[in-house]
Amino acid sequence: MDENSQVPPKETPTDGAGGLPPQQNTAANNPTVASSPAAIPPQPTPETTTQPPSATPLGAPSTQQSAPKKPWASKKNLIAVAIVCAVLVAAGAIFWLTRDSSQNSSTEPTTGSAQKAPRLALGAALTYAEGTVERSSGDTWDSAEEGATLGEGDELRTGQDSRAIITLDDGSAIRLNQNSKVTLDTLLSDSVIVINNEGAVYTRVVTAEDRMFDVKVADTSYTALGTAYMTTNTADKKGVEVFHSQVKTGDKTVKEGQGLYKIVNGEKANEVVSLDPEKLRQNTFITWNKAQDEKNDEFKEKLGFLKDIDKTPEPQQPTPPQPPQQPSDPGASISASASSTNDGINVSWSLNGVSSNYAYKVVYSTSDTTPTYGENSAQYVPKGNYSTKLKLTDGKTWNIRVCSYRGNGQCLYYSNTVTVQAPYVEKEKVTRGTMSASLSGSVISWSYSGNAPYGYKVVWNTSGAPTYPPSGSNAGARLVTPGNSLDLNSKIQASGTYKVRVCAYTSHTESDPCVDYSAEQTFTRP
Repeated sequence: MDENSQVPPKETPTDGAGGLPPQQNTAANNPTVASSPAAIPPQPTPETTTQPPSATPLGAPSTQQSAPKKPWASKKNLIAVAIVCAVLVAAGAIFWLTRDSSQNSSTEPTTGSAQKAPRLALGAALTYAEGTVERSSGDTWDSAEEGATLGEGDELRTGQDSRAIITLDDGSAIRLNQNSKVTLDTLLSDSVIVINNEGAVYTRVVTAEDRMFDVKVADTSYTALGTAYMTTNTADKKGVEVFHSQVKTGDKTVKEGQGLYKIVNGEKANEVVSLDPEKLRQNTFITWNKAQDEKNDEFKEKLGFLKDIDKTPEPQQPTPPQPPQQPSDPGASISASASSTNDGINVSWSLNGVSSNYAYKVVYSTSDTTPTYGENSAQYVPKGNYSTKLKLTDGKTWNIRVCSYRGNGQCLYYSNTVTVQAPYVEKEKVTRGTMSASLSGSVISWSYSGNAPYGYKVVWNTSGAPTYPPSGSNAGARLVTPGNSLDLNSKIQASGTYKVRVCAYTSHTESDPCVDYSAEQTFTRP
């Protein structure tokens, strides 16, 4: 063993039992030596005290006992140990304090400007309905009227010669062409997802920071980087056309004036191409959307590629076929009248020399004294009918006209203008009660002792205490109206164990988007 190697000294007996080595006894117990400063080495270390000749084999345990420490050395060592301990305690405290602070700043919610904005639900309403427009919040389809409130999970579809506009709380517009269908999959302040199930959908997005706006066609998502684009989902054509700014899809960016089609003429394709202005000019859905954009102060400044499509006609452009028209007769006319009721405005009309073989448009506006189809709101009325009700309950004064609708965006023989003030009807609020829910297999059912005029939200997540708007891990929600049950297998796709609750949806009639939550139910998706 190296002579400088230190061996931890054993505790020295104080009663003299077993004795001490003679050399150490002399040094340790001689008061003269202990008290004489001259005899004290500059830095005494008991561990280096000269040892007697070793009688123990190398590597064997030593039976030699260490000498007791000198009193002054023991005090000095105690002070040193105390200082070391104090330093270690202080260092440990600093470590844990800084660790907690770091964790709090990175994982816990903060207050003030650093706090993440809450995920709020966006409201949606049907602001334009032309022809056959239907809504589904479950398994059945019902006629949808202008002014109807829509929510997450709702589906909307249009029939032949029909169009519809869904307007979100932030002003964004989702416009459906004829024979089209959409699902409002997600309506949150930081995420909007619309599924284009069928047909053509023109989307005008009000840009917002920290918000994703996606339109899905089959398994492809088109994310708005600007404000205007149209998605198409038919058997012959699936893709996107961008009219303003850009759209992101997968690893491709489609710019203004470009299109990207996954399927063209029934065959697969995946190339970015330039749009043909001439074809856009001939597309009545596109020109109608341009007219809608021009009415909006924000959108009309962002027409992009559509700005001049109707101002540069081709010299040899053939005249597109026109629908049959009734010859203009100066004596032909439509006479209209209207009156306010407790739930809207009744409009009726009669014909004078105008053919009854066509449908009608009831056109209305609060600002234009001669409202015109294509420029103002309109309601479709099938042929053979001579009255309808406008479900306007906002208390405003409306100018109304009726015209003979010939299809393809043409309306002839406008009636006189009638001016009527709509009634003001305050939206009904949820009557509070108790929500009781139960789960049988994959079907959750519930009963409510209150009144929920806007239906119910079924909410779920895998982390517990699900709420609306959706929060937590793997969260989701579904609006159910009418009805009091939902098959969770049809809405929850990912496997896992979910916590599910039901609440009464308030549809923005109060500050809480959903109230009176049921107890949690546990649902396992294989």
